Amino acid sequence: MAKNPIISVILASYNHVRFVGKALKSVLNQSIKDIEVIVDDDGSTDGTSEIIDGIKDLRIHLLKLKENRAIHPRNLALSFAKGKYIAFQNSDDEWLETKLEKQLEIFEKNKSIAACFTAVKIINENGWEQKETWVRGMFKTENHTQTEWLRHFFDYGNCLAIASAMIKKNTILKLGGFRESLVQLSDFDLWIRLAGIGNFFIIPEQLTKIRIIGYTNFSAPSGEALRRNEFEFAEVLERYLEKPVSKLLHNIFKDIPTPNNSSELIYSVSLIRYAWKINTPHHRLFANKSFGKLIDDKNKRKIIVEIFGSDIIHKYIYNKSTIEYSLKTTV
Repeated sequence: MAKNPIISVILASYNHVRFVGKALKSVLNQSIKDIEVIVDDDGSTDGTSEIIDGIKDLRIHLLKLKENRAIHPRNLALSFAKGKYIAFQNSDDEWLETKLEKQLEIFEKNKSIAACFTAVKIINENGWEQKETWVRGMFKTENHTQTEWLRHFFDYGNCLAIASAMIKKNTILKLGGFRESLVQLSDFDLWIRLAGIGNFFIIPEQLTKIRIIGYTNFSAPSGEALRRNEFEFAEVLERYLEKPVSKLLHNIFKDIPTPNNSSELIYSVSLIRYAWKINTPHHRLFANKSFGKLIDDKNKRKIIVEIFGSDIIHKYIYNKSTIEYSLKTTV
């Protein structure tokens, strides 16, 4: 009977005929050989899958999706994965050869961590390092506490590259995998849920190379894509009002004014008021939707008004009426 690999690498691929060969070879050339590589090609039309087919290695398993975004490719790949650990790669990024080995060492030394990431190097289409780039400051390389990560995610958004991530498969499955409703921010959503159950470890070495070609590594900078990003960001922030993260609100947001001996409901409302104060479109969308759900319950509405006053209802009505205009003018 064949032994299961220790690591399953899920390589997400879509129309990267120029780069997919280098990306895949950087995985196959890892110092750890006990791996499998599940390539989910999400409907490529530029010859990407032919490049993958041409690389002969028994560790490669190619999944061809008929239509782009018909199903979350990483969830499909997860259903086939046999490894204890899952590492993610993109078809235009690259790894240094010791990346997986060093991450595995971290997991073996730190049994309680929820995920391990590495520092990243930003490269251009020719593979040269990009020291001056708009995206350079996005990715964090410092280690933080569990609640510090959750606070950063809420205030500022994603700061971790999925191509640098390694996670235990059982942990991902326990959390339900990637959220199917999210097109652009499903990795960010997973980071928040992971941070709700444990801490992260960041290896400070730049073991992952992220390729940036204008905006092409991210969502296209069209008004439609930017609006979709705002709505997805708002949906992701709803994780803060769900377990397990909701149980940590009092530690994540210690500086937010909250009545003494507050219940989870009151902490939730305090967070909503904080989101209104931040005043970005996605924070306001999150706050409006979440507050609307709370006051639909007559008992909760009564408690909220008793503690925060009726002005909070007026603020909700005002924000609800102005958010669509804000979205139109800011994106």
